[in-house]
Amino acid sequence: MKRSVCLILIAVLLMGVLASCAHRTEVSEKEGSLTVAVYNSYDMPVEGVTVEIREGSRVLDTVTTGKDGRASSHLLYGEYTLKIVSFPPEYEIIASSLVINFGKDSSLHVLTLKSPIQTEGTKNNPHVIDGDCTISLGAGKSAYYLIKPSGDKNTLYVPNAPSLSVKLDGKEVHTNVRGSIFYTAEGETLVLITNNGVGIDAQASLIYPMGTEKNPFTPSFGTLHTVNLSGGTVYYAFTAEKAGEYVLTGASETGAYSLKINGSERAFTASATESIKVQLMAGDEVTFTVSGEGAVSFSLFLLSDELPYQPF
Repeated sequence: MKRSVCLILIAVLLMGVLASCAHRTEVSEKEGSLTVAVYNSYDMPVEGVTVEIREGSRVLDTVTTGKDGRASSHLLYGEYTLKIVSFPPEYEIIASSLVINFGKDSSLHVLTLKSPIQTEGTKNNPHVIDGDCTISLGAGKSAYYLIKPSGDKNTLYVPNAPSLSVKLDGKEVHTNVRGSIFYTAEGETLVLITNNGVGIDAQASLIYPMGTEKNPFTPSFGTLHTVNLSGGTVYYAFTAEKAGEYVLTGASETGAYSLKINGSERAFTASATESIKVQLMAGDEVTFTVSGEGAVSFSLFLLSDELPYQPF
């Protein structure tokens, strides 16, 4: 009798264990990881989209997509509504919500946002300047340009465009030399170019920085040149068109000058009362530099084109 009772108890216990296991299996099969994926019109993932997972009017969870456009939540199987509640401002909603049957459908559920029209010249889709190009702007119009330096050629040069302004982060950054734009970029730089005058088609290019040894300035005769220096050196070069006596006169004691004629160097210092005179033949190639601190001024003149050439 006792043995029968024991067998009955063992059987009851076994049935309880089996029922418990079956119950746990049933529960585990009724829940899982639901993944929401958000893509744009070009099937690219969209980061920063917030999606509510709702059961009726009740919000069960709120998730935000990462760089892969995905976000996950662990839920019981059931019928839910996925509702987009926030997204990056450049996109538009195609359908704000999606009803799913989690557990019967796939565990991955995709929502799509409409991509913006990528108008060229916007901050997100700028024109690219990596060589020669044309800047076309109507009166009062602006456009974004991405300057992409090529080696040492990192200076934007736009000749004869006095109405243009170049801004970086809202601040004007270019230098205007006799109506021409110069701007030296440090690496790839996004700038806003605005036309403050009438509509234009201006030719732009990337060049070596102006005033450097590779790309010296060409001085104007009889003009007072002023250079703002910060311990640097500015290069000038010209070819003598006529034989005669030339003079370089400094109007500032802060400047140091050096001179090369056909590759032969002659150093000197010029001030308001000092100058250097050289006699040149037509075709002589002259390079001179100006260096120092602060504002340095000088003038270049052809005194006479009747003197014979005498080497110094």
